[in-house]
Amino acid sequence: TQLTGDTIFLYIKNQTADKILLDQNGLIVKEAGKNLYNQIKGNQITGYFSGQTLDWMHVDGNAESIYYIKDDDGGFISVN
Repeated sequence: TQLTGDTIFLYIKNQTADKILLDQNGLIVKEAGKNLYNQIKGNQITGYFSGQTLDWMHVDGNAESIYYIKDDDGGFISVN
């Protein structure tokens, strides 16, 4: 997973990552398969952690995404 932004703030609670703020030109890229990457970008992205993994995110302003859809057997069937 790649996280980028003009400024990145990491908020910590109880000595573990709690949330991350990608301020101005936020971009998250995650590999979906060989040479396929799920992507989301926006003016500001706030991501929330569950344990040590990024659980969900909120994109604020001019959100755009590319997401690869899989069927029940794990094969790619579409891209949104």
